[in-house]
Amino acid sequence: MNKVFRAAHSIKGGAGFMGLTVIQELSHAMENILGMIRSRKLVRIPRSSTYSSKVQTTLRQ
Repeated sequence: MNKVFRAAHSIKGGAGFMGLTVIQELSHAMENILGMIRSRKLVRIPRSSTYSSKVQTTLRQ
C-alpha cells in the first residue's frame, strides 16, 4: 500500500510541475483515498483494487 501511495504522490508532484492539472487532480484524489485506507478510515474491499489498477493503467498511457 505504501508503494502505491508514494507512486500516486510522485505522479501528483510531477504533473503539478508540468502543469498537467487533470492528472494532478486525479492522482491527488487517489492519494487521499489511499491515505484513508492506510489509516484504516476506509476499508479496502477486493473490488477497489481493480479500480486502483485501472487508474494506474490509465495514468501510464
